Amino acid sequence: MNASPETLNALFPAPSRAPRSFGLAPSRIPGPNAKSVEALREFLKDNHRKRHIFFNDKGFHNHATHHLLAIYAWRPSFPSPGEITTSNWKTHLGDEKYYQAYAHFFTELLLKEGPGSVIEQYVFSKDANIGGGTRTNMVGRFLGGFLHPLIHAGYGAEFGQLGMWAEGLAEACVEQVPVPPAALPESLFVDAGSSGLTEKLASLKLSKNAEGTRVTSCSDNPSPHSC
Repeated sequence: MNASPETLNALFPAPSRAPRSFGLAPSRIPGPNAKSVEALREFLKDNHRKRHIFFNDKGFHNHATHHLLAIYAWRPSFPSPGEITTSNWKTHLGDEKYYQAYAHFFTELLLKEGPGSVIEQYVFSKDANIGGGTRTNMVGRFLGGFLHPLIHAGYGAEFGQLGMWAEGLAEACVEQVPVPPAALPESLFVDAGSSGLTEKLASLKLSKNAEGTRVTSCSDNPSPHSC
């Protein structure tokens, strides 16, 4: 869009205060400064000048401005109360305070084993869902939160980013509203030693390269949300 600098400045001023909405609007976290405000405005104006509202010929939407404003008001990270290990990883499911610990836990596993093995063991396996007589429901957590853990990991598969895998798996672990266990019968989960669920999904090609850190493309015609 052709617009003068004056028009762009009027369209994209410094962000206003959060509206008073009786607790419905997210609170603003302290942290933005003059430098971050200016950077935000420049990116918003650049998007307005140069980018179509659809970013490809399939009509997929341009969410750049949504992300920019969300990043501006982003909640900071904070340390977890304790570490997550192979022996306690089920103990803190649904507790967002352990997000960083889960992210570190999955980072170590992904670097060592690769995403195919990790997602099979910690999402799709019987033990990750009904192991020990409990419904840890990891498939439900992976699909919960409006599919965002799956979307996050899907970007990891599409672009070969282990960090996205780690964040998506950690997000699944701290989701508080997963898909109900009743929607995922026990018959979905196979016993250890039989063909894993990922092996049965022809479009989900998860593998390691020589360094053990690369993922192949999720499909021959990947979408922006991958799988």
